[in-house]
Amino acid sequence: MKILISLIVFLSLNTTFNESSYWMTDFEDAKKLAIASNRLILVDFWATWCAPCNKMESESWKKNEIKDLMKSYVPLKINIEHNKTIARKYSVSSIPNILILDGNGKIIYQTKGYMSKNQLKNLLEKYDLNTSYLSKDLINYSIKKNFSNDFRLGVKYQNYSLYLNKSLRSDFIKLSNQYLKKAKSLIKQDSKLNQTKFIQRLGLIEIQSDLILGKTKKGAK
Repeated sequence: MKILISLIVFLSLNTTFNESSYWMTDFEDAKKLAIASNRLILVDFWATWCAPCNKMESESWKKNEIKDLMKSYVPLKINIEHNKTIARKYSVSSIPNILILDGNGKIIYQTKGYMSKNQLKNLLEKYDLNTSYLSKDLINYSIKKNFSNDFRLGVKYQNYSLYLNKSLRSDFIKLSNQYLKKAKSLIKQDSKLNQTKFIQRLGLIEIQSDLILGKTKKGAK
């Protein structure tokens, strides 16, 4: 594991930054750095012709208060004209479009439209999280996507949500469910698994998600 982490850190040093700012511009490099540094990815989808994007750049992103908060994230700027595939992946049809992703590129939060400095400040303060608790499972998933790694990461995110402020739990339970849903679809592809056992476990985990969110009636059913 130490060798694996060292390798990811080494790779993350060869990241691509926009020469004129503090933003990264390469999606894959941003994911490596996020996993290696236990941070979430902050994505700004934009274009040179976008007036609200340019306004937000000068009135929000460039403010020192915002720059300080961004140190807790891996900041990634995606020009939709040059990265149409990534824009389609996240269904970005209007800009500015701000996303917060985990180290594997899964959506935690997404919002559209111009954000003032104070709005952006509130957003960055809310999701200022350290993901070291998830480090091992994020690394394993980034190396190989299979039932076991999806399942473990889904469960780990569910546990992680318990340590978070209630205002964040719903977002991270949804993230957990993304991994668990994929795990469920992969069960039949692994003949070595006790499929009945894991289907039952997934059912119990779904109930736990409802209980964590306070949906006691749904969980009881």
